[in-house]
Amino acid sequence: MRTLIDLLCIRRKALDNIDLNLQHVTEPTHIHGHTLDLVITSKIEDIFASPPCACRYFSDHAAVYCDAIRLCDRGNSDPITPLDLDVLVEDYTTTLLSQVLDGHAPLKTKTVQARPKVPWYTSEIAEAKRRRRKAERKWRRTRLQEDLLAFKKLKNHVTYISTRAKRAFYSDFVNDNIEDQGKLFRATRSLLLPRHGQLNLSQRYWADSFMENLREFSVDEMWDTFERSIRSIMDACIPHKMTSSRYNLPWFNRSLRRQSRAKQRLYNKAKRSQNPQHWSEFRDARKRLHKNLKSAREKYVYDYLGESIKDNRPKHFWSFIKHLKKDDPCVADFKVDGQIISDSETKSDLLNKQFSNVYTKEDLARIPIVGHSPKPTIGSLHDCDPPRSNQAINITEAKQSKWA
Repeated sequence: MRTLIDLLCIRRKALDNIDLNLQHVTEPTHIHGHTLDLVITSKIEDIFASPPCACRYFSDHAAVYCDAIRLCDRGNSDPITPLDLDVLVEDYTTTLLSQVLDGHAPLKTKTVQARPKVPWYTSEIAEAKRRRRKAERKWRRTRLQEDLLAFKKLKNHVTYISTRAKRAFYSDFVNDNIEDQGKLFRATRSLLLPRHGQLNLSQRYWADSFMENLREFSVDEMWDTFERSIRSIMDACIPHKMTSSRYNLPWFNRSLRRQSRAKQRLYNKAKRSQNPQHWSEFRDARKRLHKNLKSAREKYVYDYLGESIKDNRPKHFWSFIKHLKKDDPCVADFKVDGQIISDSETKSDLLNKQFSNVYTKEDLARIPIVGHSPKPTIGSLHDCDPPRSNQAINITEAKQSKWA
């Protein structure tokens, strides 16, 4: 083991290598009489006007005070010429400060959604959300299965108490304002319809613009203007959402749903990293999912049809067979120039264009004049009441004479 003297020799040698071998503090700087605060310089430089001495004690150590000799001359300062304040501010903001700020602290824009506090938000929900966020951070840090289960449990609890509080609040609101229909409809409108800006379209504005363009525009142009205005109002005021016809398959259980989500996570991971190993893991998961889906469906069909045949229920069997049919009454998609056409309006235009090609396009400017017809014309037709007769018509006898 190295002794204290060996360590001091090593440190002394390290100081000698860089020509720092003169220690100026000669009195103790610690309350127990040790010299722990040092001032070390080289021998060839004399930078102190007076030797360093221990001054006031701060805690266990004393401050070392010394006067240093100025080794370099102070340069002459240039006089500051008075400048216009606006010019100085513009110079700082446009050149110096702006460059420094852009280099070290660039300006970033962040959009923060101002969500007003809803009346059903309670302290219980806030505390549950804090616990949920804490569990989420812990799971993202550890990636353990038990932490994930704890986070999901707290997340479901927050959803449950939020739904319960919202339902209780609006139930009390409806019971308290059951006679005020206007208040109920305003609350319903605020919950169902999205907020939109004030439309710059009133009845008088529309009427004035329509009458001004009545003589300048054709019927087609006026209809296009009217249609664009109506569609803009519909897009701004009527909520729209794309829906899909998804339904729960009877053989798609919880295990398959978890495998599907795991496959999607692997796909997202591989797409982000573009790592061949991640793509291989995604393909393996996809194959396992397809295999399990096929086996689960076959087992369900075997059990379902087996029970129906065993119990002599042919209706279930034929219902399942009918369900397997894929008759689609709609027009199939078209492929035109490598592009798939699925819009109904575009399909109609393509069919009209296709069928119009079989007809002859007549030149309207070269249609011959036929002239007058040699056949006599029919006189004018008049709508008049049938003549009344005193003798009624026997319909039965007329039918018999017809089929005799």
